[in-house]
Amino acid sequence: MALRQYDVRSLDAVLSGEDEAATLDVDVTSALDATIGKKLFLGRDPRTLAAREGFEQVVAEVDGAPLATVVLKDVVVLGRGLLVEPSTRTVWAGESIGWSDDSIAMDFSALFGRSWSAGETVSIDDEQLVVAQTLDTAMLLTQPGIGVYGHWLIDILPRLQTWRNHHRDLPLLVGQTEDWAYYFASRFGADLAQSPAVLPHRSVRVGRLVVPTLTKRKQALDRHRTASAWAEFADSLMALPSRRRLPGGERIYVSRANWSRGRKLLNEAEVEQRVAQHGFVVVRPEDYKLRQQVRIFREARHVVGVDGSGLHNVLFAPSGAVLSVIDTHRTNLWHAGVANVGDQHVSHLPADEVPGQGWYLPLDALDRHLEEITAATVPWPRRLLSKGGASRGARNR
Repeated sequence: MALRQYDVRSLDAVLSGEDEAATLDVDVTSALDATIGKKLFLGRDPRTLAAREGFEQVVAEVDGAPLATVVLKDVVVLGRGLLVEPSTRTVWAGESIGWSDDSIAMDFSALFGRSWSAGETVSIDDEQLVVAQTLDTAMLLTQPGIGVYGHWLIDILPRLQTWRNHHRDLPLLVGQTEDWAYYFASRFGADLAQSPAVLPHRSVRVGRLVVPTLTKRKQALDRHRTASAWAEFADSLMALPSRRRLPGGERIYVSRANWSRGRKLLNEAEVEQRVAQHGFVVVRPEDYKLRQQVRIFREARHVVGVDGSGLHNVLFAPSGAVLSVIDTHRTNLWHAGVANVGDQHVSHLPADEVPGQGWYLPLDALDRHLEEITAATVPWPRRLLSKGGASRGARNR
């Protein structure tokens, strides 16, 4: 057994000029624009103010970060997309490619059966880099979160658009994911069934690997490139027929009533009845195909729901829409990041924790919140609901 030490280096430092890497070709294409939209946050609830403060801090740290295409030569790709460069004994990490220290530690333990902590070198046996497949060239698609719906919306769709626009001649290197991911990719002309796969039990060595950086840093998303990918994806789904009669309208409540675990309200049924009295249509996204979800959210003026990935569908709503997050006290800044791209608004409505049982939303607090949001928003611009429905994001710029 030949056990060698590998340094864990951050690609972020290379992009910012704090570090140099002679083996990498780096083409900086733009800078992350996470400019906070006017009145992104509505309301004065302490949870809303905490989210605003947290998001403003994130944007101050990452706005202007370089967005780039990086080319690595003779690199081994492991697991969910861990990049190992044998010639320099380097493992490449960084926010720009989705590899935090926690992700590195998790994958290192799963792949090699040993623990790792930030700042340490990585011990890798040469035999563990014996490859199952060798490619001359490819573009990296996979990363941590490759099997998660929200990561596909936020991370993978912009990468697919980059592939379609600039690297369509390259095979896409993917990881283990869900069946619906093949459908996502097909909207950009990619056939994942024909793509080389990196799986937990194998590795792939690539002579020339193209790695587009993500269009996010932390919870801040680039307003232009992310919006462009989302608009193209939504438009392609809207072009598909849907014969099913769909619920919807300008007010939508995203229900988690059928969820067996997670952040489900103890009084979900009561909340559904109360929002209905305020003119909201109750929607359970899991009951509908993705193209149907797009149609439902396309006309939404006000979306309400418990903190979770189901609320990410607000990205399909037009500019000016309001997202009311029923907050289970974890101050999820992803909702602000998504709403900011779409020139939308976000507000937090805190639920009460019942120790050992779950979360309860007082109905009087719900009433006050809905009345306050209604009073704070301008009359709904009907032109946003015109044919095609996509008048936000990149289309407004």
